[in-house]
Amino acid sequence: MKIRYKKIYGIFLAFLVATGCLADSKAGNEAQSVASVTVVPAAKAAIVFSSAQFYLTQNQAIPAIIPGLTGATPVLCGATPPLPAGLTIDPATCVISGTPTTLQALTTYSIAFSDQGQNVATSVGIAVEKAAGTLTAISLAGNTLNMIYIPSKTAYNGPTDARQAAAGGFEIAISEVSYKFWSDVYTWATRGTGSTGAGLYVFSNPGHQGGDAAGCAAGAVGNTQNPVTCLNWRDAMVWANALTEFYNSLNATPLAVVYTSDAAYTIPIRNSADGIYAASVSYPVAGTFDNPYVNPAANGYRLASSTEWELAGRYINDSNLDGDILDPGEYYPGNYAVGATASYLDFTATSAVAWFGNIVLAGTGNTVKTHPIVTAGSSATGLFDMSGNVAEWVFDWTPRCVGSARSARGGSWMSQATDMQLGLETGMAPYVETVTIGFRVARTP
Repeated sequence: MKIRYKKIYGIFLAFLVATGCLADSKAGNEAQSVASVTVVPAAKAAIVFSSAQFYLTQNQAIPAIIPGLTGATPVLCGATPPLPAGLTIDPATCVISGTPTTLQALTTYSIAFSDQGQNVATSVGIAVEKAAGTLTAISLAGNTLNMIYIPSKTAYNGPTDARQAAAGGFEIAISEVSYKFWSDVYTWATRGTGSTGAGLYVFSNPGHQGGDAAGCAAGAVGNTQNPVTCLNWRDAMVWANALTEFYNSLNATPLAVVYTSDAAYTIPIRNSADGIYAASVSYPVAGTFDNPYVNPAANGYRLASSTEWELAGRYINDSNLDGDILDPGEYYPGNYAVGATASYLDFTATSAVAWFGNIVLAGTGNTVKTHPIVTAGSSATGLFDMSGNVAEWVFDWTPRCVGSARSARGGSWMSQATDMQLGLETGMAPYVETVTIGFRVARTP
């Protein structure tokens, strides 16, 4: 049988041409190879900022916020809505720069430009805050109350920096309440005359000037600028209300009381006398001194929350403006005393910022009593005695003892160096008073 190879070959070539594998360029089915060409599409234009949010400081020039641009030659960069006062955006590069002058909450901006017919946009959040450590000094009948501002940030929590928590946007006193300040407000609140606080308060304890190993029954320690001691958590909470009403008696613009006995926030709690709760707790009965109604909108004086206290103690700076203090160099680690340059194991670093001791092991601390406030070193934002001198009541129940123990932070003059770790949290029943615990006040502006 004679096979017609030429005919079959021609049919095969025609098939290849038909399927696109070869090109039939000439009559007679002469095959010709074709080079393969891959078309790579142009990179899609995009704009990306290093962070989704930027927290800027009022009246401080910002480092230029430079976006990453992909496959783009921007034309007419712009922001919607207009950027905060003092900031500009470069129309050719989309770089944001300047000095923000007006405070504002976190606001989302659309940053957009055109590129060869493409409209390209991204979103970024910008907030403008008061500078951390901004000082407000208030004169109150011979006393000066110095408060610093702590912006809202996410920070580590605990001695090993194992947790994160957010707080901020509040003021906290640079020091513990001195005996003199306590006494002046106490006297007005318990013996004054009037219908808006003066003379209407009752306290469980009159307070004590400082403290040492002799205890609350002994005489005063040091001068009147030693921290007040020998008061319980209830006294501290009620005194904060008294301070608010004392402030209101001296100023035309009143502050709202924080702790009340009613859900409408109209009746200040003015009595911390133990009564039938001398050795028990009134929790969970709402509106009692162990479980007050807390007005979330009030701008009066109060105790800091435990998270607020720790954020204030850790704060150094937010160097990259990303809204947290989690990056190296932005915070004091949880095993440092507040303001220290090394951990609690370093005696020199710890003793520079904290009055602490160890009665059991003599000579391992640097004191055997309280000292006047603002005499040890401070933190980067200007806070004194956050570690040592006296431990400080904060508002919260201790996490494992809700309903039975309120938190105290910072350690005291009697504590060991290990207790100077700012991430530690201890607790005590709200009816207990001791020479090792005092407090400082906070407020929400």
